[in-house]
Amino acid sequence: MDARPVWMSAASFAACVLTTSLAAAPGAPRPSGATPPPAYEIVDLGDFGGELANAHSINDAGQVVGTAEDPELDTLPFLWRDGTLTDLGTLRPDREHGHGIAYSISANGQVAGYSMAPSPNGIGTLAHAFFWSEQDGMVDVDPRPGTIISSYAWGVNSAGQVVGQILGQDGGPFLWTREGGVTMLRLPDAPVGYGGMAEDISETGLVCGEQYNANFDYVGWVYDSATGEMRELGHIGKPMSEARSINNAGQVVGSSTRENNQQRPVLWLDDGVIVDLGFLSVPNFSQGVAEGVNDQLWVVGEDSYDGNGVPTKGWLWIDGSKHELRTLVADAAERDRWDELTAPLDINNRGEIVGIGIREGVPGRAFLMRPLPADAIFADGFD
Repeated sequence: MDARPVWMSAASFAACVLTTSLAAAPGAPRPSGATPPPAYEIVDLGDFGGELANAHSINDAGQVVGTAEDPELDTLPFLWRDGTLTDLGTLRPDREHGHGIAYSISANGQVAGYSMAPSPNGIGTLAHAFFWSEQDGMVDVDPRPGTIISSYAWGVNSAGQVVGQILGQDGGPFLWTREGGVTMLRLPDAPVGYGGMAEDISETGLVCGEQYNANFDYVGWVYDSATGEMRELGHIGKPMSEARSINNAGQVVGSSTRENNQQRPVLWLDDGVIVDLGFLSVPNFSQGVAEGVNDQLWVVGEDSYDGNGVPTKGWLWIDGSKHELRTLVADAAERDRWDELTAPLDINNRGEIVGIGIREGVPGRAFLMRPLPADAIFADGFD
């Protein structure tokens, strides 16, 4: 439970309660059951000459980051904007291109992820968290300089705050800034050396993630970088949860596990209420996780089959209703090209969604979905 997948095909997803009768809190949206989902256009974001690609994060400008294969099957971190895929480079000084993944993009276009870097002992390479900006290029975060310890960056905001995970002894969730360096994030009395990670950071400096608490329960939490306050999130059954994404109001999505070990997608509201997001009305899909949330409380995630060999199904949750993502693609011909939209991983405030899908039998293509105007029937692309 110490690391998120660092590269995945859509096929890899095949392996693996409260109701919404809520009082509205001041300044924060609440599910109301009133908003129908939009129809969407969808585009394959391409690759660098290989076959597979993942899209991980999108900002409100419609810029997307992820990773895509080149002809040598190296997976390269990319930035997609205005229809162009750009390789963000590598931390390896001996190569122009190298394996890495861009996981998060901020409102102002700063990026965080990981790249392979030279090992300090001179033998091989290891993963290092990176921060990327237009002016500075790729910067090695390296929260444990001089050690053979891997690190990963999962989130970044416009202030240049980077969050992620350090592996190894004394590792765990971290927050990094150029000015302040590395701050380790630990729940009160949490055991040292038992891992955990910081998954996301909002533009308002709120961080979410998960780690073992003082009772050795693996639980989600929220950290306020302005005050230093850290609090454990509640749960719907067992004290076992994951906090995947947080919006600017401090509302969190992820999963919570029931006593029967069923993983359920949930939304933690800023007043502590937990909303069980339920499952799609598809037989035998009864595990799931929420991956992304925007400031309007639109949530994306995936539900899993109760067995092996069946891909996960991506969904969009709005105002108490869950919609299978693939059914929202308006153009029937384009919808048929996508066998499944298995893993929507992020959604921005314009309702644009990015993730990983199976397209014409290829088990791992990066997609971007964009809402259509209400009077549109279908669209062929981004004209």
